[in-house]
Amino acid sequence: EAIATDEHMIEIPMNLMMSPPIAFADPDVGALLKSVEDMLHGDLLLTVFIMHELRKGEKSFYSPFLAILPEPGNISEWCSEHLDLLQDPAICVKARNRKA
Repeated sequence: EAIATDEHMIEIPMNLMMSPPIAFADPDVGALLKSVEDMLHGDLLLTVFIMHELRKGEKSFYSPFLAILPEPGNISEWCSEHLDLLQDPAICVKARNRKA
């Protein structure tokens, strides 16, 4: 069955998402993160929160999710097949040039 434009495919409850409000409510680092909110915002805030959760290991509520995240990498390490999936010749050329 085709999915219509703007049709929801999946819904995730807000309290399960890693978001700034969840980070600020964290009992361990929430107050600290809130105190530097003007310096840590957007992706940077979430990166710090994810690092905190990773350090907790299996004690983290988010451990199952964090365990399935791919290892960080570099686009220049991608095989040609994966680069071609980007469908952006300019990025592919840059990535291939970095390999050389």
